[in-house]
Amino acid sequence: MARELRRLLIDPQRLRLSPGEVLLQEPEQHYLGRVLRCRRGDQVALVDGQGSLWTAVLTDESLLQLEQPLEAPLENQPAPWPWLELAMAPPKREVELVWRMATELGADRFQPLRAQRSQTGPRLPLERWRTIVAEAAEQCERLWLPALAEPLEALDWFDAVPQGPRLLATTRHGGLPQLAELLPCLLRQGETAGLSLAIGPEGGWSPQEEEAAQAGGWRLVSLGPSILRTSTAGVAAIAALAAWRSLSCASSPSPSP
Repeated sequence: MARELRRLLIDPQRLRLSPGEVLLQEPEQHYLGRVLRCRRGDQVALVDGQGSLWTAVLTDESLLQLEQPLEAPLENQPAPWPWLELAMAPPKREVELVWRMATELGADRFQPLRAQRSQTGPRLPLERWRTIVAEAAEQCERLWLPALAEPLEALDWFDAVPQGPRLLATTRHGGLPQLAELLPCLLRQGETAGLSLAIGPEGGWSPQEEEAAQAGGWRLVSLGPSILRTSTAGVAAIAALAAWRSLSCASSPSPSP
């Protein structure tokens, strides 16, 4: 029944401030009252972005009352495993569409990168992007909210990513394995805590960046014979990764912490 209710994402810290009830902020009041046309006594689903779901009743235009104890949610879903990270040098256009679609497809982490051939300005609208990711998570009924990190220089980030499958999508190299061919090998190699895949800017990675990535243990991969726009490449890569996780990992036990 909870799956049929419209969902509202609330930060878990706010849920803990006043256990049992949620004081709605103005945008949330607008969303419930003006967009969803909710009235006093209507029921909605509350999610915390960390795997838990409760049902709640609108007791006032600014107040929701939880129907389950905070410590006993109606649903409690484990974190996606292995986690999927999309790192991308944001293009000038369509980056918000990438964050939205990648969230709907199953990305768990986003890392904006500043590459040597990036054409974006020094200031990136992170809060707007995080709002878009949150809205997409609500819309597609995810219980886990993807994290969108602070932007980093690509050369610095290549050395900062933990060990595990780290893939750098690139073009104009002969003999590179295609992403779809490489993915089935990852589980057999035990590299399953999480997977990071990096997409370069519209002008591509610089030779220095590719050399640095390979020196740090990254594998160069191809997304196919066509030269894709950054936005297309990001969505195509996450779609392939999510399909691989669903088919290959759903029945496998997650590794012990």
